[in-house]
Amino acid sequence: TQFEKQFVVQDSRVIARIEDKTAAAPDKKGGLLVFAADAHAGGVDTFVKSVKKAYHQWKQGLPPFPEAQKPALSQWTIGNFFTKSYTADTGAVFNEKSMGIEITALDFTELMDIAESLCDACKQETLLLMEYTQNKILALSYKPQQKEQSV
Repeated sequence: TQFEKQFVVQDSRVIARIEDKTAAAPDKKGGLLVFAADAHAGGVDTFVKSVKKAYHQWKQGLPPFPEAQKPALSQWTIGNFFTKSYTADTGAVFNEKSMGIEITALDFTELMDIAESLCDACKQETLLLMEYTQNKILALSYKPQQKEQSV
């Protein structure tokens, strides 16, 4: 589609690919999660490890994804896919240096679950979600979970 040509994979740099051989659902096109340009300040390797950890937790139905059961996921691709510039109300800047995770074969609700978990894992409060099925772009604000400390 025109949306995909404008925002996804054109002149991008793929950094990592996580594949699963399960069949993709044709009615679930997936989407792209874009993190602020400073989200990977700790290093690209650390960012990729956080994403891979969240992927494996989701795949196995581990917290925070206890209800996930062998999802029909074809692939996660990590790279620099965003070619525009956007500044969120929170001050987060999204540009060509922003890391993105393209995920296929998920619906909007599943993408939101993944987005919340990745925001928590990567300690991000704002992220862009480009959802392919409905062809929408949303700026999401998320407050990372506070871990309780025992006294």
